[in-house]
Amino acid sequence: MTYQSEKSKSERFRFKHKPEKTYTTPSEEDENEILFSVKTSNLVRYVMHQYQENEMEENEMEENEMHIVEENEMDIVEENEMDIVEENEIYSGDELMRRVTRLRLDYSRMDYPVEWKKKHKSIVDFSNDRCYEFLKVKEKEICNVFRISPEKYLNILLYVINFDREFERRGEYFIKSNAQYVIRGIIPINSNIVCELWDLFREFGWIRGYEI
Repeated sequence: MTYQSEKSKSERFRFKHKPEKTYTTPSEEDENEILFSVKTSNLVRYVMHQYQENEMEENEMEENEMHIVEENEMDIVEENEMDIVEENEIYSGDELMRRVTRLRLDYSRMDYPVEWKKKHKSIVDFSNDRCYEFLKVKEKEICNVFRISPEKYLNILLYVINFDREFERRGEYFIKSNAQYVIRGIIPINSNIVCELWDLFREFGWIRGYEI
């Protein structure tokens, strides 16, 4: 075996085997940098987690507050509605006048003429009625023309206005036939008078008064 052949053999053996990897331990500065990056990433994750939890708690609190406000508003509306009329009850005296006052009606358009097919020569004296002085001049005329007491008139007014507003909230109209049916079921009165009063309330601007 020649020297050259032995050399080429040793070279082939050297190239077949890869050199071993050498591992170096990181310096103290590198270790500190690695630890810092780990701690920082953990801190970021912790902060983000806390932020998400706080955001979820704030959203829940806002939803609860909105729910409480809506419930309070609904309670106020329900109390106001109950304060106007309660289950087909006929009111009288101070209680009746207080509920009518809460309707906040506009009395500036009461120049419409009050007419009735039945002409009465005499005038009924309603001055002893507790609600008489509460009425406007035009309303006193209405009571005389239709021969209804101030107390009965105010109860009809109270219910017609309240039902019209309730129907409006539902997106509907409290038409004249509704008024005839509902009012006569609560207050004993001629249905024709109910129709006349419905027309007057419409002319005064107190109800929307859609008529079929």
